[in-house]
Amino acid sequence: MKLGELVAAADRYYPEEFVTRHFDPVRARVRRLRAGDDLAGFIVAEILETYEKSASDEAQVNEAIRVLEQAMRDLESSLRGLRELREVVGSCSKGRSGDF
Repeated sequence: MKLGELVAAADRYYPEEFVTRHFDPVRARVRRLRAGDDLAGFIVAEILETYEKSASDEAQVNEAIRVLEQAMRDLESSLRGLRELREVVGSCSKGRSGDF
């Protein structure tokens, strides 16, 4: 499986084709854009980091899925912390109705 095929698959449903915009197929690296989507760049970086040319197509796809699913779990953990903070902040601000 070619690296570009993995990147294209990851980009298929991503908004505005940002994933492929962050992939430099000539140098097989992440293309740093000044104005772009850092998450799309992260996706490309994760795929590049785990890509092994000699692996089977199935192994390549499975590994790309594995690392992005792990990233998703990590993002969900960060979101959980922010949601907990929102609850704390929200309950504190309700007690200060005169401040707004």
